[in-house]
Amino acid sequence: MVPEPSALAAADDGSDPRDRISLRLLELVPFDLPESVVRQELNRAGRGEIGPGGKDWQAAADRIRLMLIFKRISRREGIEVDEKDVDARIAGKAVE
Repeated sequence: MVPEPSALAAADDGSDPRDRISLRLLELVPFDLPESVVRQELNRAGRGEIGPGGKDWQAAADRIRLMLIFKRISRREGIEVDEKDVDARIAGKAVE
C-alpha cells in the first residue's frame, strides 16, 4: 500500500527537510534487519565494537533501512542512482 503524499508530511521544526522526510519514512515503513547486516555497516564505518541496543547501533540500522526504502522507491519510479552516490551518502551519514 502506497501512502498518500499528505501522510508523509512532517511538522516543520526548522530542521533540514531531507532529514524530516527521512525520519517520516522510517516511521511509516518499519521492518527489522538481520544483526549481521547492521554489524557490516558498523564495521564499514570503523565502529565494529558497538553492540545491539545503543544509539549508534540504531543509527546504523536506520541508515540501512532508509537506503533500502529509497532503493525501492527509485526502482518503482524508474530513478537510477549511481552506487557511488549511495555509498558516499551512507559514509557521510556514518561519520555524522
